[in-house]
Amino acid sequence: MMRAIGGAVVTVAAGALLLPVLDWVDVDARTGANALIVTIASLAGVFTLLYGLRSHWTATHAGRAVLYMSTALTLFGAQVSVSAWSGSDYPWRNEIRWILYFALAVTLANLIRTLLREQRRDGGD
Repeated sequence: MMRAIGGAVVTVAAGALLLPVLDWVDVDARTGANALIVTIASLAGVFTLLYGLRSHWTATHAGRAVLYMSTALTLFGAQVSVSAWSGSDYPWRNEIRWILYFALAVTLANLIRTLLREQRRDGGD
């Protein structure tokens, strides 16, 4: 757990240290953040495709939960990307957000439920 916390601290610090680079290359933080959300959505999509097409995700509850969560995260990232670059002005935006955010919330709850079930099965806390 300490290793994960250390990694998170280093990552956040690196992000903060890169902010001046945005100024140096004449990119404002909003544009940089918009580019990052597209990157996040793209990476989530690549993970989802690789995992869905090349792994035996149907073999376990955990495997299915991870695929569902990565799919929902990909769709969430895509929607946020469209909003960021379009100025949040597209047809049925709020309805699309409701459905995608609901799906992401349900898949995250399912992931937690699956984790707790697997931990109980393994004798963990």
